[in-house]
Amino acid sequence: YQPAIAKIKSEKLTSASSELSEPLTHEKSTPIVTTLPRPDLTLPQSISLPSYLSVIAVDVFLAWLIFGLAVVLHLTWQLRNLNRLARHGRVDESSFLISARQFIAEHFPNHYRRLQLRVSAEWHSPMVVPNGVICLPLWMTDKLSQAQQRAVLAHEIAHVVRKDTIWSIAYVLVLRLFFFQILNRVAYTQLRNVAELACD
Repeated sequence: YQPAIAKIKSEKLTSASSELSEPLTHEKSTPIVTTLPRPDLTLPQSISLPSYLSVIAVDVFLAWLIFGLAVVLHLTWQLRNLNRLARHGRVDESSFLISARQFIAEHFPNHYRRLQLRVSAEWHSPMVVPNGVICLPLWMTDKLSQAQQRAVLAHEIAHVVRKDTIWSIAYVLVLRLFFFQILNRVAYTQLRNVAELACD
């Protein structure tokens, strides 16, 4: 039996060696590709607010327009009152007014015809009314020297030349219309200070 056993072993070794000599083949794995949906990057044509917000916005805007009209009417009434007070001032040929007009003719000849002076005991401080009339208090004639009077007059003339009254009206109008902006009041104060320093 030994030859038979040897023959069987040789056949098994031959088959095993033939299996090992065959190249190994690996199956290629197909990758799994998952396609995600693309995000919609297109912008909407129009953004529509809720209906109640649109109604509130329209109501607020209309209320602000009515408020603005009331502000303009009230400011116009105040300006007319200031001009009316200036018309009641004294324009007689007092020594004070004669000296003031001579000072204007010497130092501001281009504005001599345009500048108007009024003196009244009802005014507490010098001012320029909206129509450009310079209003001077009567106490200046007694308590101030001639040099001081001319300094005050030159200051007020500078306001007229710079048209600070018109700018001040515009500032006040913006300040009252846009009262909700707190920085407007700060800007108005700074602009007034700059105007006073420039006239000095």
